[in-house]
Amino acid sequence: MTDSDRSFCTLRGAILFGAVLAIFFGAPARSRAQTVTDFDSCKGSAHKIASAIDTAVRRRRSDLGRTRINLVIGLSTGHFNTDAVNRNAAQEIVWTLCEGLLEPGDTVSIRGFQANVWSVNGAPQSVEVKPGKDSSVGDIWTMMPGTPDNRQNLGHDTERAVIDLCQLASPGRNSIVVLIAPEIKSQVGEGAGLAAPFVGEKDAAYVEAIRAFPIERVDPGQASLKLPFRFTEKGRSFDRTLDALLLVRGDFSGEPLASPRPAIQEAFERVKQADYPVQTPTKPGDPNPGPGPGPQMRTPPEPDNKAAIIATVIASLAVVAAIAWTLLRTRPIKKPRYLKVKDITFDLVNKQEADAVCTIVGQGYPGDSPNLVQIVGIPPLKVATFLYEGNEIRITAEQSRIIRKSLETVAGDISLEVGFVGEIVFEVEHRPQPLLPPTNVEVPIKVEILSS
Repeated sequence: MTDSDRSFCTLRGAILFGAVLAIFFGAPARSRAQTVTDFDSCKGSAHKIASAIDTAVRRRRSDLGRTRINLVIGLSTGHFNTDAVNRNAAQEIVWTLCEGLLEPGDTVSIRGFQANVWSVNGAPQSVEVKPGKDSSVGDIWTMMPGTPDNRQNLGHDTERAVIDLCQLASPGRNSIVVLIAPEIKSQVGEGAGLAAPFVGEKDAAYVEAIRAFPIERVDPGQASLKLPFRFTEKGRSFDRTLDALLLVRGDFSGEPLASPRPAIQEAFERVKQADYPVQTPTKPGDPNPGPGPGPQMRTPPEPDNKAAIIATVIASLAVVAAIAWTLLRTRPIKKPRYLKVKDITFDLVNKQEADAVCTIVGQGYPGDSPNLVQIVGIPPLKVATFLYEGNEIRITAEQSRIIRKSLETVAGDISLEVGFVGEIVFEVEHRPQPLLPPTNVEVPIKVEILSS
């Protein structure tokens, strides 16, 4: 056994020792390492949607407090397997909206949307809220998407979703449609090609849909509403927003409720965190996924009030860190051996410093080099180049902008080390039709860097 091998064995033993100590003594700290969505911030965004609905109904000379509603909700689901933060927040907001807004006699439908609108296997088409309300909880939850529909592109066509969801909401004159997405504008994602080009705002069916269901404008921008929320990860708090598009039937009217609906403020004050389940995704390979093995009730983090345990964990991890630092200084750094972009693997063995490994290009880009990775649904642009730099892979944006590395927002070129597995998101300019102004679309690419 060489000195390097002995060092590695010693390092492995030290890390194992530290891990055992952390597991044995550090159980109370585990919940703090998880990513936790802040309920109150999501409840605030659900309250914001309900208030906008109330205002829109009043403008149509009707009374939300006395009228049954048919609520149709669409969730953009293409990111659900790769962005748990936005997925959990969207589900949280939808669930809280249903809890706070709906009363016996109301109906609700929940769908996912990507290239097309889709529904969860085995879920009801819609649910009528029953007296007592709790009896409807399970049925409503079964409609909630938990993963993407993997038969479709992982982007979304917002205009097509508006058409389909408004058709689902018709012919009821008491219908309200809400779409929620990380960004409401249509965008291309990974996976199978879009069923057709983006429908676009000039499409006759889309124009007819928004004539019957005018879009409400509350916040500036393309979305009707910005939905802020907060989450905690590794003890740090972060803020994000989702987009919502709200459409309310122009000639809104409906049958009276059996009992008046509480005022919006009062209704949402009653909604408590313990009353709703947590979504867990089904396996990604399901062609039309179910809602997951829920519902599961949330439980508060295990209390951590033992100072001696904290001191022991900190001391043991400090010892492990010191040993690891000493040994890693003498151990060779792993170099990347393979780069996997989408489903294409590139061998890096014979690459020299600053060699180009592959280039991401749009559909129809000229050339047939095996180093070109073509993305369906975007113009024939040179999106980015992956360069070999010895111990890491550098990604250089060309006719694009790099905006995210997994859940981390970035700006400018980035470098990735061995072991990285995640999604790099580029933003490119896309003109769906020659006479229309260009729009920016997000292009997520799955990337893996392996050492063997």
